[in-house]
Amino acid sequence: MATAADDSGVPSRPSLLAAVALAATLILPAASLAGSKDPATAGGVTASEVTQNGARVTATVTLGDGDADYRFEYGTTPALGTWTQARRVTHAGDNSRHEVVVTQVLSGLPAGTLHHVRLMVDGAQGPDGYGPISTFTTVAAPVVTPTPTPGEPGTPAPSPSPTPSPSPDPDAGVAPSPKLGESAIAATEEGTVRVRLPGTGRFVALSETTSVPLGTVIDTTRGTLELRTALPSGELQSGTFWGARFKVSQPAAGGGRTDLRLRGGGLGACRTVAREARTVASVARTKPKRRLWGKDQGGRFRTHGRDSVATVRGTTWSVTDRCDGTVTKVAEGAVDVRDRHTGRVVRVDAGERHFAKHRR
Repeated sequence: MATAADDSGVPSRPSLLAAVALAATLILPAASLAGSKDPATAGGVTASEVTQNGARVTATVTLGDGDADYRFEYGTTPALGTWTQARRVTHAGDNSRHEVVVTQVLSGLPAGTLHHVRLMVDGAQGPDGYGPISTFTTVAAPVVTPTPTPGEPGTPAPSPSPTPSPSPDPDAGVAPSPKLGESAIAATEEGTVRVRLPGTGRFVALSETTSVPLGTVIDTTRGTLELRTALPSGELQSGTFWGARFKVSQPAAGGGRTDLRLRGGGLGACRTVAREARTVASVARTKPKRRLWGKDQGGRFRTHGRDSVATVRGTTWSVTDRCDGTVTKVAEGAVDVRDRHTGRVVRVDAGERHFAKHRR
């Protein structure tokens, strides 16, 4: 664009103003982009409950400034090509980023085949986001040898035609099921429940009923959880828990017993508390402490405090770790409490409590 100039070749003042205005119009779009809102992002996918024709896939959606839609894209090659129906996760409404665990069942897959899958996220304030591609292999179908059918001499018997089985809809809402010694089902009943999967360092919100591997740490300090695990008979057991963090395990030789080991609570500061306290009673009343409540109906659950282990027998109970020891209270039913220092086992009935003193 030509600009006016005086005899010395220097642009006149009106021309300089026009150039500044033009530069401002070119800079403004970049500044506007720099101030755009934070989009949602997609995490990696893990597969569980893999069968001949399906699998459950789980991943993490990190929400930025708003809600987001997600879907899983999968296929037998890295080109993928098939995806599930989009679902929505909702932001908590504050200004921070939130991580939400999402899960879905993929069905109608070919048996004995390597499959590729990734999470796709479309944030309300940003473009599509793609997580890394993961792989899993479906279980191979058993080899079936057809029984020969008698016929005329020299005439081969016709091969029986396989009966096709319907492929369930991947979005039909198939309920997850736990696997003995491998996984449990976690569902939020109320409030906010968070989980930290094995091998990860962060807690993420539990948005829906989800299959989690054993070794998962669950945070129920701000919510109530229903936990379901498998029994050797094929039946399921369930319990409701709230108030603390705990790690879930199920030993192979435990006959389906599910162990919950308390975590967190800041008990590492107990020595400082003991030095500053003047009486034993003041130690008991002083934080730090952690308390887990549980309720079940005849399940095989066992809670591990720092100083005692409680085996429940269809009851409502709580286990509290304090600086001075572990207190087990029973509201309904009965609990067998084993002191971890002496090995002594005590039956605690409804309305009673048991205290196991901490020994340093």
